[in-house]
Amino acid sequence: MTVKRIMFLLVIVVVGILLVAGIATAQEQTPPAANATALSPAAQDTGTRQLEATAEATQQATTTTSNGVSALGSVAANMVANLQFQTSGTVKGVYAEVGDYVKAGEVLADLKSDDAWTTYNQAQLNLESANLAMTTLMQPASEADLKVAKANVASAQAGYSDTANSITQTQLDTAQMKYDQAQAAATALEDERRHMDGTDAQITIKEAQIGAATFNAEIARLQLEALKTPNSSALWSSGVRIQQAQLQLEELQQGPAQSEIDSAQVGIERAQAAVLSAQTALQEIQLVAPITGYVTVVNISSDDSIAPGTAAIVISDTSSLHMTVPINELDIGKISEGMDTTISLDALPDLAIPGKVEHVGWLSTTSSDGIVTFDVQVVLNTTDPRVRIGMTGQVTIETGSTNS
Repeated sequence: MTVKRIMFLLVIVVVGILLVAGIATAQEQTPPAANATALSPAAQDTGTRQLEATAEATQQATTTTSNGVSALGSVAANMVANLQFQTSGTVKGVYAEVGDYVKAGEVLADLKSDDAWTTYNQAQLNLESANLAMTTLMQPASEADLKVAKANVASAQAGYSDTANSITQTQLDTAQMKYDQAQAAATALEDERRHMDGTDAQITIKEAQIGAATFNAEIARLQLEALKTPNSSALWSSGVRIQQAQLQLEELQQGPAQSEIDSAQVGIERAQAAVLSAQTALQEIQLVAPITGYVTVVNISSDDSIAPGTAAIVISDTSSLHMTVPINELDIGKISEGMDTTISLDALPDLAIPGKVEHVGWLSTTSSDGIVTFDVQVVLNTTDPRVRIGMTGQVTIETGSTNS
């Protein structure tokens, strides 16, 4: 290699070094752009990965489009009732199947217990009897009843009068005449005895005649006195009958006394308490539908042995359906109660169901991969019989957002 060639190469190397040094100096002197942050290549790569992870998490919880915020969920009933027996026993009968539509108050199953039914039926009869007694007591007296009561009073008065006036004047005159005759006969015999000088036998006979005449006179006197004095016992009985008849008439005219009403009311209240007690005993051996809806689960059958707390029958109220969907914390602030929604079910892709946001949850849920969501409940506005509990689909909440 010639000296000239070597010198040329040295010049090129020196020039290259100077150019590199000048560029580095210029970069150090150049000020950063406003509001910009200078990041190293490693830091830039880390930030990119974090943004991608956040975007992926957001995508998993909700999807934000120009129409609103969308999330996945499943159709649920407005209310679900889980029925359980309150006591142990053997199932007597099951009166509902899965899919049956039942009304609140229907008996869906019961346990074997004759004593409880006997007590309940007797309590019902006693209550009906107590109510009937009160109704009868409060009814006003009929004209026929009043006529009968008045007739009873008149009859009792007539009976008293007959008892008091049962002896006629003729009977009294006859008795008086018999007494006078007997008295005169006794007196005449006594006069004869005083003027008599007969033998002892004759005197004895005469005295016997006087005794007999005196006895007859006394009998006649007692008979006369009996006719003159009324039968006090018969009169008292007749007077009592008059008082009773008059009281019955007054009760009919005035209505029941307050004490009678109070007594009848106490009877009703006691009968009602007995019915409630019997009903409570029946509730322990019966499963009664607390809501109206469809039977969705039946876990029992006749002759099964049941323990308290065993899940037996489930009823779902489908009069109002809803979906609860998880909304990412980044989107929850865009949602408020009353917003319109559109629901698309996987099983019914051609059916767009309108709805509204009913409730926005305040408590968050964090998944295992750190995604934070809030539950939002949406009411479905549909009566389409094809929509069933458990169907899955997408809820789009129309927030008007244009974020993507």
